[in-house]
Amino acid sequence: MNIQYTWFTFAELSRHELYEMLQLRQQVFIIEQASLYPDIDNNDPAALHLTAHAHNGELIGCLRLLPPGITNRRPALGRLAIAKPFRGLKMGNRLMTAGIRKANELYANCSIYISAQKHLIPFYSELGFVPRGEPYDEDGILHVDMILTVPGAG
Repeated sequence: MNIQYTWFTFAELSRHELYEMLQLRQQVFIIEQASLYPDIDNNDPAALHLTAHAHNGELIGCLRLLPPGITNRRPALGRLAIAKPFRGLKMGNRLMTAGIRKANELYANCSIYISAQKHLIPFYSELGFVPRGEPYDEDGILHVDMILTVPGAG
């Protein structure tokens, strides 16, 4: 499958790209997971956004990378969303790996933070993330903080 991965700052996203990204996140996080929560949280303008488009231009996945100090003292990855027809094809791994690579490139020697849905701990653990603390309710879904420690990280 030929997939185009592209990083954008918020300002670089066209109205159409922003709309389709928010639409995908809404479909996954609000509709499919039946979780009424504020996806538009004022953090997107500070983030870098990774999109994955199929050869026909369809958005099939996205991820955002927040700089340190926005939601955590570390850079944070989040809002990983994969369109339903493309799940099970390792798209989540590809997007997370690209996110980890970009975080390491921009914030050398920083550990990376995620707030993971509890049932996804095995997925994120395979990428090297380690749970920290107890699970907590976030918008009706159990989450756990997870950290990926990079060599030399503080």
